[in-house]
Formats: sequence, C-alpha cells, structure tokens
Amino acid sequence: IVKKAGIIKIKIDKLEHIDTNKKLYIKDSLTEETFEINNAPFETFLEPGTYKDRFKLVFQSTKALSITDVELTNKVSVIFKTEISSLEIYLNDATYVSGGTVINLMGQKITTIEAFEKHISVPIHVSTGAYIIQLNTEKGLINKKIIIN
Repeated sequence: IVKKAGIIKIKIDKLEHIDTNKKLYIKDSLTEETFEINNAPFETFLEPGTYKDRFKLVFQSTKALSITDVELTNKVSVIFKTEISSLEIYLNDATYVSGGTVINLMGQKITTIEAFEKHISVPIHVSTGAYIIQLNTEKGLINKKIIIN
C-alpha cells in the first residue's frame, strides 16, 4: 500500500540459500518490463493506492528490448501541454498508430487514443503523476512513460 505519491525502491538486502551470481529481476506486470536488482535497486514513481500483483520477483529477464523496440520508442514524442490539458503525441517517422490507451500506474485506463499518422492532440484531465501511453502500431506495441507535474 502506497500512502503518499513518490518514488519507491525494491532492493536485495540479503541472499540466503541462493547462488550470489544468480541474476534477480523485478517484473512490472503493467509495462511488461523487467529490471535487474542484483547491483542496484529498482525505482519507480507510484501514486497512492494498492499495488497487489503488479511487481514480481523473477529469475530471468522476460523480454529484452530489441533494436527494433528501442528504435520504435525513440520515434515517438509525448508532451503534456498544461495550458490546454492535452497530450501531444508526435511520430517521428511514417509509423501508423491504429489506436492506443493512456493508463495510470495503478493500471486504470484513463482514456483511449484514436488512430493517427503523424500527430494527435488528446484532451485529458488528469492530476500530477506518471502515466503510460500505449500505442498500437503496424510494427508493434510502443509504451511511453510521461510524468505530469
């Protein structure tokens, strides 16, 4: 249970009955990303709430980002314009987005995103915090994280 918005850390304090060379990871079930925690803690920003079953300790990285995933993610820019309460999503190449979703860090759907080609403005009224923008493209799913202050 998170009572106050902020950065949380998950780390290894001590290992017992396990090979110290064994890699340990935290898997974020919302973003499907894994983070190695052997040498550094996993950190993320969370809003107040209960996060049951969101984070799991796993013993292998379930998905490494391929070069294509990194290239796709780098070809999307997301900006929140406070003065008009709008997410501005720009594609930096010819990728077509068939739709998408804005999700808060508790996994709740905030709004949907219509299909677009180069740019879209998505009116959105949200409080400060971190959000995940999921975009469905012909080249795969893109997840972008944005923090709104």
